[in-house]
Amino acid sequence: MIAPVFDTALRLTTGSPVPTPMPTVDPNDVTPGPVGFTAIFIVAVLAILLIVDMARRVRRVEYRGRVAADRAAADDTAAERDDAARSGRAPAPGAAGSEGASDTATDAGASSGGDDAAGGDDRSAR
Repeated sequence: MIAPVFDTALRLTTGSPVPTPMPTVDPNDVTPGPVGFTAIFIVAVLAILLIVDMARRVRRVEYRGRVAADRAAADDTAAERDDAARSGRAPAPGAAGSEGASDTATDAGASSGGDDAAGGDDRSAR
């Protein structure tokens, strides 16, 4: 009893059937196939390797910048201490604990754990 009602409703909603056009191009000629898959796979692998390499380089540059800043700060405090010792006056308030500051700077550079294990010098050994 429901089947004739459903059939009638389906005919009213779909209208007259529209023929499907025949394809003019062979689908095998326009698909990428194994060569296309291989090319896209190689590009994806190269992109991943490039991203990993760039992240490593950025991390290394940031680490070297921190070490250079710490070294410059230690050199500045050492220069102030030397100037104060030569002139016979007391060191500046910031240079009073300069030895502890340079040790802290070296420890901070060593504890940051840069990935430059293969090359470069170990600044924490000084």
